[in-house]
Amino acid sequence: MNRESDILFLILTSHGSRDGLAVVAGRRVETLKPSNLSEMLGRTGVRNKVVVISACYSGVFIRRLADANTLVITAADANHPSFGCEDKAKWTYFGDAFFNSALRRAANLKDAFVRARSLVLRRELREAGGGKVEPCSWHAPRSSREWLRNRPLSVGSRHRNAHLSASNAAPTPTVDRPPLSRVK
Repeated sequence: MNRESDILFLILTSHGSRDGLAVVAGRRVETLKPSNLSEMLGRTGVRNKVVVISACYSGVFIRRLADANTLVITAADANHPSFGCEDKAKWTYFGDAFFNSALRRAANLKDAFVRARSLVLRRELREAGGGKVEPCSWHAPRSSREWLRNRPLSVGSRHRNAHLSASNAAPTPTVDRPPLSRVK
């Protein structure tokens, strides 16, 4: 990985709280706090990062992670649960909308976020009877907004790899991901 020009794309999904994300390893259960994740990402030495967190209260990570070269996308703000977070669900409503629908149709990450947010809002309004909804957040620092908005996103059908095409100024980073299943 070229630490200056490639993009580290981190996806976290778990149960969240105002303290961070639940992490279970065998019998050990701990909370991944925003400060801990910030330190871990800093130790990678990778300049450009995209962090997607699908969890209740995932907005608690924004203040610690978003910087000039890090885009943070969360399923909820710091004060609200993520709608559709259930123990037996494969995805939160945001995770399903973003990964299974929006990314497959969007030209770039910003468009995917906007599309996912719209899908979540409609579903929340329909299923919550018009209650207060607090959908996902998009936090791109000003200096990174342009490079993220201008990187086309295409999904290769053969290997289901997402390729972010860069401008002439940067090489083409690749994000590998397994096939996604839909929530029933």
